[in-house]
Amino acid sequence: ELRLCDTRFDFLNDIDVVDVAIFSGINQDHDSLVQVHRTLRQRFPQMVSVVGGPICWSLDQAGDLDKLTSFDHIFIGDGEQIIASLLESINEGRVLEPVIRNPKRFNMAEARAMNRDLLDHTIDRYYGAVLEVSRGCPFLCEFCDIRILPDNNRSHNKSADLIVAEMDHICRLGVQ
Repeated sequence: ELRLCDTRFDFLNDIDVVDVAIFSGINQDHDSLVQVHRTLRQRFPQMVSVVGGPICWSLDQAGDLDKLTSFDHIFIGDGEQIIASLLESINEGRVLEPVIRNPKRFNMAEARAMNRDLLDHTIDRYYGAVLEVSRGCPFLCEFCDIRILPDNNRSHNKSADLIVAEMDHICRLGVQ
């Protein structure tokens, strides 16, 4: 069973079972991620926790990955091609490294449609929607660490058909 918990709307006390908790965020989310993780760990001491997303890349680049060591596993890189095998390994009780790196970039042209079950049940919470259509950035802003990701100085786009299908879907849900 897969559930999405957005701590801006959901209460952690309403969560009744957690076997695996996957967290994602950006640097500004650090304190909140750690606090939510601590709360869930107290309630579900046997849960396996994985943190990924831009925060992991940034803290790794800054040499501050130790700020995330309360999580069982830290995932660095694109997760699309690895998440299923990662969950399978956890489910089967295989030993995983504390830091898991995927140096291979995900080919956005192979992206699948968003998880509509999660989206359809939560979209009414928000005043709009954001669609990821590409990754990467052709600009070289000196303040941005995203530009130093390998092969990130160009756009990596989803297919136009997928973008249109996702836009059509959120429009049917009432997002203007």
